Amino acid sequence: CMRENLLAGNAPLHGCNHHKSKKTRKIEPIEFISDIGTQFPCFYSSLHEGGLEAIAEHYPHATIMLVTRNAKSWYRSMSKWGSILAHWRIKCGFDGNLNHTKSDYWHKKWILSTGRKKENYWIDFYNAHTQKIRDFAMKNPSLTYVEVELEDENMANKMEYYTGVPSTCVMDCHPGPKWIREHPNVTGKCLSIGGISQSTKVQDNSRGGDWTDDDDDTGDQR
Repeated sequence: CMRENLLAGNAPLHGCNHHKSKKTRKIEPIEFISDIGTQFPCFYSSLHEGGLEAIAEHYPHATIMLVTRNAKSWYRSMSKWGSILAHWRIKCGFDGNLNHTKSDYWHKKWILSTGRKKENYWIDFYNAHTQKIRDFAMKNPSLTYVEVELEDENMANKMEYYTGVPSTCVMDCHPGPKWIREHPNVTGKCLSIGGISQSTKVQDNSRGGDWTDDDDDTGDQR
């Protein structure tokens, strides 16, 4: 929806608040919009050309919130989340083929990446994306920019302070069945930040005892 709006020159979220139900064939409202980037062609406003600029043009007083995390932890989590990195490379062109026009810098880095160097590629990619958002926010002072760290214990409270969204709305989610099996006393897949005790977190001793949110080791990056 957002990609079609960009191509048509419309506001990014124009008409994106409803859809036709496959079951009832009726038009129904949408409460939450998510683009995980696995459909084709995929579109991310923060990565594809013109996406951020369209937000600033049509929503000059919008709030952009960026949740950051340790880049290595992000890569390890994403590499275990099914085949999403392969989807990003093949369907989204995040190996330097954004919009099907090669970005020589990223494409060369991908070609030269082998084995463990693939991790370095995605870490650089993540950090570059973070910096792009920051630079964009600095160039558009009419926007409100909020940045919080996922690993920050006070993250939920900070979000509530700057956005007015209750801290209880910030959830710690583990959708994979592995985590559910390892925590039989937990009744749901998502718990409010602060509502989950230290004992319910998964410790990965193979990585120096770092806490991890990885649910299933099912990565099949190609």
